[in-house]
Amino acid sequence: MTALNMTHLSQMSLEERRSCMTKVGQLTNASMFDMDQELITNQDKIIWESMGLTADQQYRENACMLVKYLSLPYASTPIPLLVDPSEYGQRWLTNYLSYLGRTCELTSQGADRFAYSLELAVRFGKILLVKNVNAIEPPLLSLFCTAVQSRFNKRLLQVGNKTIDLHDDFKLILITQNETLTMGEELRAQLMTLRFNTTTAGLTDVLTSKWVHAQQPEIERKRTELLQEEGKLMKEKLNLQDKLLQELSSAQGDLLKNEPLLNTLNSIKGSAGAIEKALEEFTHVRDTIMQHYTQRAVLSGMAARLYMGIRRFYAINVGKYVTIFLSVIDNDKHTGQEELYRILVRRVYSLLSRSIPKDEQIILGLNVCKQAFPELLPEREWESFVHNFTNVEATSGDGHCPT
Repeated sequence: MTALNMTHLSQMSLEERRSCMTKVGQLTNASMFDMDQELITNQDKIIWESMGLTADQQYRENACMLVKYLSLPYASTPIPLLVDPSEYGQRWLTNYLSYLGRTCELTSQGADRFAYSLELAVRFGKILLVKNVNAIEPPLLSLFCTAVQSRFNKRLLQVGNKTIDLHDDFKLILITQNETLTMGEELRAQLMTLRFNTTTAGLTDVLTSKWVHAQQPEIERKRTELLQEEGKLMKEKLNLQDKLLQELSSAQGDLLKNEPLLNTLNSIKGSAGAIEKALEEFTHVRDTIMQHYTQRAVLSGMAARLYMGIRRFYAINVGKYVTIFLSVIDNDKHTGQEELYRILVRRVYSLLSRSIPKDEQIILGLNVCKQAFPELLPEREWESFVHNFTNVEATSGDGHCPT
């Protein structure tokens, strides 16, 4: 199921993946495979969030597929292409590679010594992150056009006009900010497209964090430090588990009479107990801190849904939208979240109205109202209004407009 997600479903949205996995479960008479539950532990979620990954299920599943890719040999899976307009995925990936202690280099195809950097990465096992990818150009193109060769117990890779020894640790990851990037079919078949696009849940988390940081920066700082400390403790806990298994596997003779082993086990037990106690304290403190975020999550969620609805019709940069949101919540005259939301709607309309002709501004206003207040405009009434009551006549026997 993991291979299916990586090779065929990676470019899909979370809802599309769920739909496909449901159909696969029905065809195979098996329970639906959920990557977020099956492969991602709570420890992973805490560690990844401490590295800057947004608390969004689609982002977590994308991160999980990247982690799996890093553990597999080159050419055994498609090459990842991160569609990352906000650079959240790139930021998390560089932090995660630093956490693993893996050597990586961030470059672009337009760099002066790109060909040389690519050759060194292949030969010495670097992880090469290529950003600003809008097309696959030489010498990078040669990696997609030629297969890995095997000769005298060596693996060789064609880079430009050179054949280079392929190191087992070499990995290639492409990054683009272009959400509408298109590739030829042959290239698409060799790419694992992972979309770190803006989602409702992800934008809600970003708006809430920015809000808290703007008004109570010490709370956001404590939350970040807390996540980082939790991540470190989780890593120490995993290291202790590995050490315990290593000690037990290398022990000889009667375990109960092996004094050095028993002393080591007692030391590990004491350290593990201290870590567990610290994690419990962190959990309590985190719950207290998260109350500040929960209070703001409602308005942030409404603002995120407004943005996701409007962007289907009008191009609005997510960074600009976040700036507008922060300017609204900074307004001390209005404390109610409903009033703040109305101010946000008016400012979004004001921004968009500057870039369209006057004769289209009524349509803009209708669309903004529909996305901002969907509960006040039920779908049937909206269709009736937009299509001049034609839908009502077709679906309603009495011919009256619903009230």
